[in-house]
This record gives sequence, structure tokens and C-alpha cells, in this order.
Amino acid sequence: MTNPRHIITFYQVREIY
Repeated sequence: MTNPRHIITFYQVREIY
């Protein structure tokens, strides 16, 4: 889990939730 895309997705999801 060191992909920038994954991190961005996780960050976006956290912001939305």
C-alpha cells in the first residue's frame, strides 16, 4: 500500500466520509 493513487483514493474517501 505505497501507491500514490491508492493514497489519493483513501484520502478522498476519508474526506467524503
